[in-house]
Amino acid sequence: MPKVTVVTTTIYVPTFLKAYAENANKFGHEVDYIVVGDRKTPPEAASFCETIDKCKFVGVDDQREFSWFLPENSIARRNIGHLMAYKSGADVIIMLDDDNLSIADQDFVAAHAKTGTHCELPSMHSSNGWFNVCDSLREQHNVQFYARGFPPSKRWEQPEISIIEKGATIAVNAGLWSNDPDIDAITRLERKLVTVGFKPRSFTEFSLFPCTWSPWNCQNTAISRKALPSYFLSPYIGRHLDIWASYITTRIVEAQGEVIAFGTPLAFHERSPHNLYNDLEQELPWIRMTDEFCDTLRQIEVPNTGYLDGLQAVIEGLHAKWNTDSIAKVKYLEGLSTWHHICTNL
Repeated sequence: MPKVTVVTTTIYVPTFLKAYAENANKFGHEVDYIVVGDRKTPPEAASFCETIDKCKFVGVDDQREFSWFLPENSIARRNIGHLMAYKSGADVIIMLDDDNLSIADQDFVAAHAKTGTHCELPSMHSSNGWFNVCDSLREQHNVQFYARGFPPSKRWEQPEISIIEKGATIAVNAGLWSNDPDIDAITRLERKLVTVGFKPRSFTEFSLFPCTWSPWNCQNTAISRKALPSYFLSPYIGRHLDIWASYITTRIVEAQGEVIAFGTPLAFHERSPHNLYNDLEQELPWIRMTDEFCDTLRQIEVPNTGYLDGLQAVIEGLHAKWNTDSIAKVKYLEGLSTWHHICTNL
């Protein structure tokens, strides 16, 4: 079994981790936990972490080695937990949000522990280069929907989907969600969606064939040690920080001959309270730019010589091909370069 570390950020006492620790113990897994605090995190969070075996709470004062380029009160501070997990030797880093609740009857760790290993999975190939992973989930009223970050121009198309049996190393395993799926604010304002598991006869584990993409987020998602240096959560792009990170990593993953997997384990998403209009303001500028961003990424030549080399190629390619017509874009590229420098010197 690889060394597995769970990383989360929270502004609450992370009581949700107790169920995950119990689940890991039930199935005989040894897991490390890193909880990255922030200014809003209550002091009781540190003492609670002491009640869970191998759970480390990282307060703001303990983050100074890496926090100089990340603002306070930002989920981007999860990068610090990822770096700490990497430095401690983690083979698989599982990202959780504090509203991802454990489902007791599934082996959560084993489902994610295939990350970094060679597996035979059905691989989805799409004629337009995009696959809606949410089509594997059953919504209570059978409503079709798309994951947050799916390009607007590719929604509601009907591409031809081919299923190819493909053996490959899984760089990222993106677990999906029951109850409240991760959808954008536009969809949430239109209607409330509730997922009740996988559709009958749908695949519960599958990968995407090279050049077929889907966004994935930083909740209930595992990333391999090798792939981690390609994955940077930028504090400069609102609620798309994990979405654009996923697209960059996806581009680099396919260049290395590896794949992104989706499906199990499910997390019960009991979404914490949000102001949907605030969410929309943080999403809309980046929704507008996602098509351009992804089209640019697909044009960049990425070498197959490793994830750091891949990230360097992406940074250089974005500088050369991307219209950096806003301060946010400039700061985004600066953040990627800083992340590359840090990971190079780990």
